[in-house]
Amino acid sequence: MKCKTVVAIFFVVVAYLISGGLVFRALEQPEESRQKIRIAEDKAKFLQRHNCVSSEELEELIQHPCIFRDSYEGTKNKIMGIFPLEF
Repeated sequence: MKCKTVVAIFFVVVAYLISGGLVFRALEQPEESRQKIRIAEDKAKFLQRHNCVSSEELEELIQHPCIFRDSYEGTKNKIMGIFPLEF
């Protein structure tokens, strides 16, 4: 292929990708905004109902759920008499 043909195809593909991204953004933006508002409302409701949890602790729980899940699993296993194998 000639260099001009390759460059033309390259620009067509780039334009196609950019236009696809813009269409996707236009379609998804309203739903994303609604979800952000709903999540903020849910956090506020949770903090009102559970005033023993601070906003920072809730954010840490949301950011690092595995730490708390592993802690819960260990507690549950001890209660049920299931002990993980340790070598």
